[in-house]
Amino acid sequence: MIKYYCKKCNLDNDGPVCQSCGKKLTGGSMHNVWAIRRLPLTDGSVWLFAFAIGCTVSLLLFVILFGAEFFLTGTDKMTALFATDLPMLVLAIIPLVLLVTGLMLALQGKEVLFYSIEGYGVILRTWHGASRIKCWARLCGAKMDNVMEDENGQGVIMAYERVTLWKDVKQVRYFPRRAEIRLYHAAHLAPMVLRIPQEEYQAAETLVKKFCKNK
Repeated sequence: MIKYYCKKCNLDNDGPVCQSCGKKLTGGSMHNVWAIRRLPLTDGSVWLFAFAIGCTVSLLLFVILFGAEFFLTGTDKMTALFATDLPMLVLAIIPLVLLVTGLMLALQGKEVLFYSIEGYGVILRTWHGASRIKCWARLCGAKMDNVMEDENGQGVIMAYERVTLWKDVKQVRYFPRRAEIRLYHAAHLAPMVLRIPQEEYQAAETLVKKFCKNK
């Protein structure tokens, strides 16, 4: 949703005139803001990352354990290891990682993602319910001194704030069907994911393309 920000009143307005002081706002005060409510438990990218971590750890253990046995005792001893429970124990790391991931995501509960496309970059703020358990499940300290109230009068805490500057963006990928835009500092590595309401996607894509030409 396009908003016009008045610095004097610290207020977002629906049009180019401040509703509080009546000041005419220029195009430089315009920015695109929206919010997404979601369950982290349904984030497929987190599950995929957890699966990759589990597979990587299992593979490394296989290489270390069976490689060491091969170099120290030879092929026969290494082959005998496959008849033991060791391979299954190593592979059990994968479902264990997924189980722990699911538990952590479930404890996080619901969250709200607030996005703002500015002239210098994109701001992402993640808010969740005021709970120590929800803070710990996100691997961050309980910030109970920073509790604020949302529009429903419920206590919320800002878990994360991330700012991505346009000058630092190396690659942009657009996903109209999923209503997502990904901004990469480096190719295929830790992008900022813009999750956008479907009806707001086109306006957001137009602004991103304006600031990220030929990327």
